[in-house]
Amino acid sequence: MGPPALAYTHLLIDAPPGTRVLGVVGMLETGLPLLALVAVGHAASLEWEEGSIELSLSYAGGGLGLLTVRLLVGLGVFLPVTAATLGAFTLLMPELADPGPLSVFRVAWLVTPPALLVGTIGLLASIAGKHYVAGIAAGLLPWGLDLLMPGKVTGSLFLFQASHPLPGLSLEANRWWLMAAALMVLALAATLWGRRERAVRCQAGGGRPGLRAARGDC
Repeated sequence: MGPPALAYTHLLIDAPPGTRVLGVVGMLETGLPLLALVAVGHAASLEWEEGSIELSLSYAGGGLGLLTVRLLVGLGVFLPVTAATLGAFTLLMPELADPGPLSVFRVAWLVTPPALLVGTIGLLASIAGKHYVAGIAAGLLPWGLDLLMPGKVTGSLFLFQASHPLPGLSLEANRWWLMAAALMVLALAATLWGRRERAVRCQAGGGRPGLRAARGDC
């Protein structure tokens, strides 16, 4: 997102500081959810797509350990790209470096919750659908609905409240609702992943020792 950030900054360079920061928030609020989807796209679906799920569950740490590592890798993509983009904007817009309502830290807080929610929705759907396409489609659904019909479907979970505020909806409450929803979806994804893992181990039955289900799991 570095070069687009620079190009976008040049378009806003003559605007008032508040307008410029709002433009940055709008770009990141819209773009970061797509980055989150890409970052976790194959985290939970790669083995299902390749038909190697039983082999992956035999690794040290099992399926949950593998999923955790994949999510950390995705986070390792998301965070540096986000930080680099914010850094580029800060270099070109001095107001972002000052403490206060226009600071880069405030912007980071405003644009992160929508990305986390869309990313976790994609993760959950890729586990349920056993394919990354299911995750991408599910993540794009609320994103697209909020672009076309702002808040009509998502309500208090409107993704773009920071850049396109809806009347009667508190921005701070909206950001916390998005964070809470992302944590709930992540918990659901982990639960579903665990059930899928137990199902695979039960089906393996008397196969390789690394795949045998614990007593009482089946």
